[in-house]
Amino acid sequence: MIDATGRKFAALLAVCGIGLFGYYYWAATRGPAESDLAVESQPPAAVVPQQEPPERRVPEENAITTPAGRTASSEGPAVPDESGEEADAKERRILYRHTRPDANYGALTETFYPALDRLKFAAGFSCQALHFAAGTGVCLTADRGVFTKYGADLFDSTYKKLFYFDLQGVPSRCRVSPNGKLAAWTVFVTGHSYASVDFSTQTTIADATSGEILADLEDFSTTKNGEAFHSVDFNFWGVTFTPDSEGFFCTLSSGGKTYLVRGSIESRSFVVIRENVECPSLSPDGSTIAYKKRFIVDGRVRWRLHTLNLESMLDTPLAEGRSVDDQLAWLDNEHVLYTLPDNELGSSAVTNVWVASIDRDEPPKLFLPAAYSPTVVR
Repeated sequence: MIDATGRKFAALLAVCGIGLFGYYYWAATRGPAESDLAVESQPPAAVVPQQEPPERRVPEENAITTPAGRTASSEGPAVPDESGEEADAKERRILYRHTRPDANYGALTETFYPALDRLKFAAGFSCQALHFAAGTGVCLTADRGVFTKYGADLFDSTYKKLFYFDLQGVPSRCRVSPNGKLAAWTVFVTGHSYASVDFSTQTTIADATSGEILADLEDFSTTKNGEAFHSVDFNFWGVTFTPDSEGFFCTLSSGGKTYLVRGSIESRSFVVIRENVECPSLSPDGSTIAYKKRFIVDGRVRWRLHTLNLESMLDTPLAEGRSVDDQLAWLDNEHVLYTLPDNELGSSAVTNVWVASIDRDEPPKLFLPAAYSPTVVR
């Protein structure tokens, strides 16, 4: 005869058996969990330990995937075949904004040319646009909340933040001078696109060594065809510095037209160089400006990429036939980098960086997937 203790023990065994059977049945029939699918379909995100100083910490490398899902290293990104004096470009460092919608979306990202399939994400840097030269970088930021706060961080080659500036509009373009001593940025004070008719911009130049604001470009005087040129609707954007860092070019818009102007910080003045030039980008040797030229097609603003030789003033369209709204970056003196949306409608948050030859002998090629605002460190 089983006493009370024995009955309790038997009941306990029965409950355990039923629970174990239920677990095995659930595990065998539930299918893959949502978290399992996420791991299979996305590359691993970098994990940044919080105890590390964020401005100096670069997480471990992660492989990236192209929009088609393969790893970039399986075929390798398309890069120009260079030789001679441009051979040193093959080891250059490239920084850009990561645009894949994952845990690192918006992060300042580092890779090396031409091994572009391995990435490092700089902790503490989420950039809307960025640029870097001679040990100094600028990162335009957006701190989103009930009220979005925009700013500009200047940082050094160790990712230490040096100066912060409040911005009074939506970040657009930025550049650092070749000697690393000056930084320029443009924001939309009103509007958010250069295709709009009612946008307004503010472009600022700062001393990157002291953090002092040196100029608002609307305070400069302007000369066109040897005569003073001024209008209340002036807007400036897209600064690109000369190799000696003493001067710069940018875009001036007025009366529905755009102009390439050359500026001097010392004299606080501009000279109009040419009409219908937007977002100029000067080549490393200072000989050529790559830019976008505006056209109206079926009532819509479209841009076609061109180069302008500053000695001959010869204007040449690039082989890229798509509309590109970007300030180009130079990979070397023969190739430019630019950004396009991941889909043809231009509605994707993912953007890709393409490369094109300025002599039109090579078709444009995908250079960096899930990337924006590339800068080749020199």
